Amino acid sequence: MPLIVLCGRPTTGKSQRASELETYFRDTCAKPTILIIDESFASNKSTPYKDRAGEKNLRAHLKSNAERAVSRDTVVILDAMNYIKGYRYELYCIARSQRTPHCIVYCDTTLEQAREWNTANEEAHYEAELFEDLSRRFETPNERNRWDAPLFTVKPDEPTPYEAIKEALLQRAQKPPNIATIPQKLSDTNFVYELDKATQEIVSAILEAQGQAVVGDCFSVPKATLKFHLSRNVTLSELRRVRQQFLKITQMHPPKVEDIGNVFVEYLNTTLAT
Repeated sequence: MPLIVLCGRPTTGKSQRASELETYFRDTCAKPTILIIDESFASNKSTPYKDRAGEKNLRAHLKSNAERAVSRDTVVILDAMNYIKGYRYELYCIARSQRTPHCIVYCDTTLEQAREWNTANEEAHYEAELFEDLSRRFETPNERNRWDAPLFTVKPDEPTPYEAIKEALLQRAQKPPNIATIPQKLSDTNFVYELDKATQEIVSAILEAQGQAVVGDCFSVPKATLKFHLSRNVTLSELRRVRQQFLKITQMHPPKVEDIGNVFVEYLNTTLAT
């Protein structure tokens, strides 16, 4: 059964849509429906976003809950901003690892309207500076990215497309998981060493190669048969950040040692895509 991921700027009606979807699936689907909300982490939903550590802990908390809940027998609805494309990719990987479909429901509200709603919501509004910061960092989903598809964009005056979502998730054939999302048992004693070595070599190779490459080039890197696609120039700090994200993912879904290079290159190509 599917994972339904809500996304959008602050105060754009995500919780209302999630509640409507929960009611719809409870009434029309024989399988259990689980609603995961960001308010379960703190009494005030804006509190975790006030510092980077709290924001990071919130994302980990939501992802952990989603990973425990997602299965072939449960409809899971994740109600949060989910504004980082790399984070949505991780949620996509969770669904694929369970061989269950997923979709994105994007609450597409103009910044002006969201700002007005935030100001009017006295009980659970975001501070003005925090609202602007989160809105600025929001990465709009793109249906051309497989982790953002199928994508349902809903404007404030439009009804929730229940039937279209149900049809897309429950009546379409699910693709088999790829090498980046199939969980493997951590049986190789040298896995951590090989993981660290391969990812470091690939990062170094990318930094060196992009000095001679132009945006749009694809070039080979060590430890992988897949080629790295230079969609834009990247910095060492950005590559280090993406590498750390990848290392955390492999703790939950470790690939085979011989696949580490290809899985990392695939993750880089996905996360760094413009």
